Amino acid sequence: MTVTGTEDVMIRPARAGDEDQMVELTHVIARAEGRPEACTATTEGLRSVVIDDGWAQALVACEPTDPDTIIGMIIYYRSYASYAGKRGYFVENVAVAESAQGRGVASAMFDALVRQAKAEGVGKLEWACDRANSARRFYEDRLKAEPNEHYMIYSYRL
Repeated sequence: MTVTGTEDVMIRPARAGDEDQMVELTHVIARAEGRPEACTATTEGLRSVVIDDGWAQALVACEPTDPDTIIGMIIYYRSYASYAGKRGYFVENVAVAESAQGRGVASAMFDALVRQAKAEGVGKLEWACDRANSARRFYEDRLKAEPNEHYMIYSYRL
């Protein structure tokens, strides 16, 4: 994927060497949700799943002058939209460093993911959002995404 960006942020695919910063952003999410003890993500685990085997994929946001300093990430994986009979993406995490919040970083990452999804023939993006997340209005207002009233998301930890 070609590196894209604006004056304020550069978006690129995650690569080897990004793992430590990505795990720290995962901890940012856990703290924001009031569940820091639930976050057991490790650099090795993220490297294995996202970087090495591509089970999940990620786009990261960087300062335009420093592509090695990550200020945001969006982790997603492929799914299937069975009703539409099309490819889908499920967004697992969206995180923006506390120092970069309010700068449009999440918007830039979603825009890049939507462009990529359209280019790959993806018919649907889905994600779960913590009800307490004040940024969830962004999804409804800016992206025109609709909360799914028909389904509940369950988690079964193995």
